[in-house]
Amino acid sequence: MKSATKIVSFFLLVVVLVHSEEEMVDDGNAAQCIKERRRGLVSIKKKLASCDIAVTTSTPDPQDVTSCIAKCAFKQENALDDNDAITRESFETAIENRVSGPRRERLIKAFDQCHEEHGYLVVGEDPTCPGYLSLGHCLHKAIESLCEDPEALSPRPAEEDPKDEL
Repeated sequence: MKSATKIVSFFLLVVVLVHSEEEMVDDGNAAQCIKERRRGLVSIKKKLASCDIAVTTSTPDPQDVTSCIAKCAFKQENALDDNDAITRESFETAIENRVSGPRRERLIKAFDQCHEEHGYLVVGEDPTCPGYLSLGHCLHKAIESLCEDPEALSPRPAEEDPKDEL
């Protein structure tokens, strides 16, 4: 139960951080981006709250609760396919009317990276819900940085050592 509360608290903190406008994209759509991001995070927060209640009462092992809450939230967001797997297609369907333009492309690219790193951990038919939490954390980072300048997120080339110039 404490773990579930930590997850919900974590997402509440993220909603508060949404108001931060540092390194925002200044393409005339910053306000739209903030609105889309806030809407998505509020939706996730609501799903997590309802899933916390549903999963906590139905999951016998407290260690499985947090991953199962994440799975439940993915399911309520319609991000899972019929086999409870999260695929690129199911994720695209889930964000179809929520994120637009280049932000949508960046979020799908981030999903592809998260899925490559954590997707193999997701086993839909396993009642312990492995992998959903780590995939959720990875996607959360992508949503959190959705409105940041993509240039600022790119790794910067290392500056040349002045000794090399001599």
